[in-house]
Amino acid sequence: MASSCGLFFLNRIILLVFSLILCLSSRIVVAENASLFNDKLLKPLTLGKKSNTKGSKSAIFAAKVLGLNGFSDEEIRLMVAEWIEVGIDQVFVLESLYSREIFRKEIAKTNIKPWLIYQTLFNVNNDLHKNKHFFAVTENGSFAQENSKQGKWLAMACPNQSEYRKKLIDNIRAKVKEWHPYGLSLDFIRYFAFWELFGNKAHRHNVSSHFESPLVDSCFCETCLEKFEQFIATDIPRALQNTKNKADWIHHNHQQEWINFKTQTITSLVEEIVSEVKKIDPTIVINIHGVPWKSGEYNNAIERIVGQNFSQLAQFVDYISPMCYAEMMNKDANWINEVVDDINIKCNGKCRVIPAFQVVQMYDSGELSIEEFRKYIEFSLKAPSVGVIFWPWESLNKEQKNIIHEYRHAALSYNGSKQRK
Repeated sequence: MASSCGLFFLNRIILLVFSLILCLSSRIVVAENASLFNDKLLKPLTLGKKSNTKGSKSAIFAAKVLGLNGFSDEEIRLMVAEWIEVGIDQVFVLESLYSREIFRKEIAKTNIKPWLIYQTLFNVNNDLHKNKHFFAVTENGSFAQENSKQGKWLAMACPNQSEYRKKLIDNIRAKVKEWHPYGLSLDFIRYFAFWELFGNKAHRHNVSSHFESPLVDSCFCETCLEKFEQFIATDIPRALQNTKNKADWIHHNHQQEWINFKTQTITSLVEEIVSEVKKIDPTIVINIHGVPWKSGEYNNAIERIVGQNFSQLAQFVDYISPMCYAEMMNKDANWINEVVDDINIKCNGKCRVIPAFQVVQMYDSGELSIEEFRKYIEFSLKAPSVGVIFWPWESLNKEQKNIIHEYRHAALSYNGSKQRK
């Protein structure tokens, strides 16, 4: 009898020890991942006069959907369920998806915050070819449309065309009034540039079909030239007959004023859009998609070419999201954090920065390895970033989604431990 009792207690002790080992192993795994989320990483920003900005005290994990091929009702249900399972807390979608009643109904059942992406100056639905007077004009006198094989999808409007601006703002107002999204995400809020492959001369994957698109200045339509004359209180010499000569004269005689004119044009458009949508919903959150060029890079192309002055723009938005598509741009993972840090310095606490990164091969960029994918997440989450956006969500594979869930769990575990202290 004594022998049986001793054996029983021995078995119980062995089971207890085994359970403790499993528990400790699980905690070690979480701790290893949570170590990525240090105090500096997840410390909420002080937003100064924008302290009432809607945000999260833990890292934002967001999905951005491309949706070129559309989705069936069932695919939308499954995608929303997938976001819940993985731990996505915010989603960015185009009008084509947001307009679907099934999407809005499914999202309303969750705690996921939906953003409406509005492609402001992009040639949506081929509108520019129907209204050619809306086209931006390059320094060479041609319409602002990319002619390369890789970028032929890109065509952009002039941001100074008053009729286009009114139509744009009226459309945005109508969508916000009808759908009341959590946030409005302004895409293509810039001047024309096929920036995605610029500077990509030799890809680290040794892909032979690399391509570099030249940067051209815009817009030199008659409306912009007249407005610029008013801006500098000087007439462009009437002897200059063609667009290229006028552009050359501006570049040689009033280059800095031209840059200032362009950045103020984009900033004024953002300010006007924000002012109008806030009349409908004062609580709506605003994000802009930023070109991922750092200060001074390519002769200050971020302002000189695309007209995005983040110091100015930060006054009117809650977030700036640089499109840190490292894979297609032949950049290492740490470059993502460099871009975020550069923009954050310009924002000076007025808004938050959350990068989006590319999750799949594009423009023959080479296949994205799992190791690189993990690095992209880690550097996207590094301070002063407030989160990460995965683009395009629908291209993620199962292993990548499991990894996102792993990092999300680690972020939540870290945040929970901080709150308990």
